[in-house]
Amino acid sequence: MSKLSRISSGDWSILNVKISNKTLEEMIRESAIEEDFNAGVFFEVKGEFPFVAMIVFRPKDIEIVSKCFLGYSLARIGALSNVEELMLSELGNIIVNSFIGSLSNLMSTTFLPSVPKCIQGPRNSILEAFETMLLKTARHTIINVFMEMKYCQLNSKCDIVAVVPENLEKAIISQIRPDNNF
Repeated sequence: MSKLSRISSGDWSILNVKISNKTLEEMIRESAIEEDFNAGVFFEVKGEFPFVAMIVFRPKDIEIVSKCFLGYSLARIGALSNVEELMLSELGNIIVNSFIGSLSNLMSTTFLPSVPKCIQGPRNSILEAFETMLLKTARHTIINVFMEMKYCQLNSKCDIVAVVPENLEKAIISQIRPDNNF
């Protein structure tokens, strides 16, 4: 996140990281994903250990997000515009690639993320879109990263969710040592 803070106008930080084994619905209930309206950027990650990831932003905070990322505000007018979707997709791409880079270094393997897909809607729409990649009732290992972005006195939060298969979870655990900074 320090690199993102250096290349953008805002300050970015990780508030918390949770690794849990639960259903996606349980995870969504605990997240900052709001009932009414969200924007989700989705990724399918290919490689030896394929997994899926999403980043969820609050569209009502698009002005804050754009100030933090671009240095200027994009005006809010109803649903997300194409420019706003593109900005969230690009920001999501940067964040997911940072996560994947750390994971690649830890695992000594390569991961290849898909082109980001941005959707917007209420919590159920975000959940349904993500569930198309998963078994709804299955319990998954979920890595949930809670981020905050700040610009002057303004702040916003977003959630990063990676749903990893059992073989990747075991491989990560086998690689984590006290001296690793993952």
